[in-house]
Amino acid sequence: KKRLEKEGAKVYFGGSEAAAPTPVCAREIAANIDRILKETGAEKVNLIGYSKGGLDGRYLISRLGMDSKVASLTTVCTPHNGSLTLDKLLPHMPQPVKRILSCNMDILYMLAGDKKPDTYESWRACTTAAADDFNALCKNSDKVYYQSYAGCMKSPISNIEVSVSNVIVKMLEGDNDGFMTPENATWGDYKGLIKSTNFRGVAHTDILFATRFSNGRSHDGKYSNISDFFVDVVSDLKSRGF
Repeated sequence: KKRLEKEGAKVYFGGSEAAAPTPVCAREIAANIDRILKETGAEKVNLIGYSKGGLDGRYLISRLGMDSKVASLTTVCTPHNGSLTLDKLLPHMPQPVKRILSCNMDILYMLAGDKKPDTYESWRACTTAAADDFNALCKNSDKVYYQSYAGCMKSPISNIEVSVSNVIVKMLEGDNDGFMTPENATWGDYKGLIKSTNFRGVAHTDILFATRFSNGRSHDGKYSNISDFFVDVVSDLKSRGF
């Protein structure tokens, strides 16, 4: 946020919960957009959604009538097309195990500030069947520009937090960011992979923890710090009139 503001951008957080159902999060973000537009006098905002936040953005544009207030939606590592891995794993996981795991995750989200997290629903929403339903419900608006980016780990040791899931998804689907393949994250104008200057590639959680890139200098479309990537995204949108 500070880096973008230093470059002259006006930056606001969506203010939604992390793991609540998409309709709930979308309504929270929409309310904040209305507030921001009223406070600033701006006509529209440019949304950047990370992971599930990209789905929240699509929902508020398509289902909450916010397409007249959003100029563009940039999604980063968002599960637009569902996960074949979840399709294969969830049916074979005993229901009590799924409930225990999701309840534990809900507790962590509540400790982080969420009021009504629903990890179980978040998993279900990332299956390909749920993604197909969502995509049919939330079609793109002609008033909004959509673009997407993906990440990809070079190896399981690139990020220890998602090393196990990286191996599982690699076996079942192919190269991935620890959770999803680039194909899962493709929507609208697909801009390609976010590339790092080091050997690690870019894991899903690297977007959250910006300091986990190398200490070198970003150059030639490769990033040593994820903040440089977001500066380039915003600068490009501005140069194109958004």
